[in-house]
Amino acid sequence: MAASFLPKATIAWSRVFALAAVQNAIVLSWVMYRLYLPDLFAQVGLAASVVGTVLFFEVAIGFILEPLMGYGSDRLRRWTGTRFPLILAGVLLTVVMFFALPPIAGLGAAAQSALPLAAVIWAMAMAAFRAPVLVMLGQCAMSSGDLPYAAGVLMAIGAIVGRLIPMTTDFWLSRGAMFTFVSGSVVLLVAIGVLRAVLPAPAPPADPSDPGDELTLDLRHLVVALLRTIAVAVGVIWTGNWFGALVPRLYAGTELTPWSASSPIQVGLVGAASCLVAAALGQRFGMRRTIAIAAPIGLAAILGLSVSGTTALGTLLIVAIVAVQSAINVGVIPLALEIAPPGFGGVAIGMYFGTLGLAGNAFGKIFGDLSDAAPTSLAQGGAFALLLVALGFGLQLWPTTRPELENLQE
Repeated sequence: MAASFLPKATIAWSRVFALAAVQNAIVLSWVMYRLYLPDLFAQVGLAASVVGTVLFFEVAIGFILEPLMGYGSDRLRRWTGTRFPLILAGVLLTVVMFFALPPIAGLGAAAQSALPLAAVIWAMAMAAFRAPVLVMLGQCAMSSGDLPYAAGVLMAIGAIVGRLIPMTTDFWLSRGAMFTFVSGSVVLLVAIGVLRAVLPAPAPPADPSDPGDELTLDLRHLVVALLRTIAVAVGVIWTGNWFGALVPRLYAGTELTPWSASSPIQVGLVGAASCLVAAALGQRFGMRRTIAIAAPIGLAAILGLSVSGTTALGTLLIVAIVAVQSAINVGVIPLALEIAPPGFGGVAIGMYFGTLGLAGNAFGKIFGDLSDAAPTSLAQGGAFALLLVALGFGLQLWPTTRPELENLQE
């Protein structure tokens, strides 16, 4: 019985691990960037408030640029058979600008205008290739039923590495900006090189003279698909923010440290295991059904956490919420590829990731300081955010197809 539950997936694992390497190289680069940006701006005499303005501007640009780059990669693959030229251009510009940031800051006051511009260009370059890279997950699975398991392994790796990377901040701060930025650039270049090495041959480009090869777009279909990805992205970020505010409030006035804060590696391992379980369930029953079960569990857990009376029960509910968040993360890319019109998967994935940053920035501006909010109010906010996720996953307005899986060419 156990053997029948385990997924029997046919997946190009080398591509999955290469995508995971690129994904985590992106995370590492952003951690490095945010660690040093205040110091770099201080070197040229810019106030700390300028950092926040630049970061908000980068988030706003990402919201527009990521779906546009996803669209560009979709069209490029159709016309040339490959997305990789756009990815490579974005990576090379990212590396050049990452190398340039510390030397520009070294110019002092003369670089007060140049440094913010260089920082924004770097962020734009980073936004240019994330969606084109992650949409390639569709070429990792031999069938649409295998895609959740490929996504589960990708997210499981991210769950662990994502907890490890913040633990390296002291190391990077002790080495200086130039060493850190050069290291981040090298890691990203190596990751992209590995991805290129495992990609298959480009697909045959579309024949413009063949009317049967022309995509027909239902604009309403695309708009609704993008609204669904926006709902999921807002729900994911806001659930995490409400949850992150709720847990410290429950432990306020005690000497206890929340499990989610005291054991980051354990949280990562629980998240990774949850990703694999969600992947197996998604492959067997479909991600839509899996999330339909996970979301109510998470909703009940976050409401129960606000009134939990014991540390043991609170820890159990925190584990349940982490598991539900992991299941949702596993379902995001399969959902985007499933609900988008054929040939527009990159747009949907770009809209999701572009919305994440904007939703995180908007949360603080909308809800303000939550340090004194009542736990029940925080839990209700988290429940509402999970309802947004369920809404994004739950709607079924069009028959779905997976043209990306008709062949495994890149």
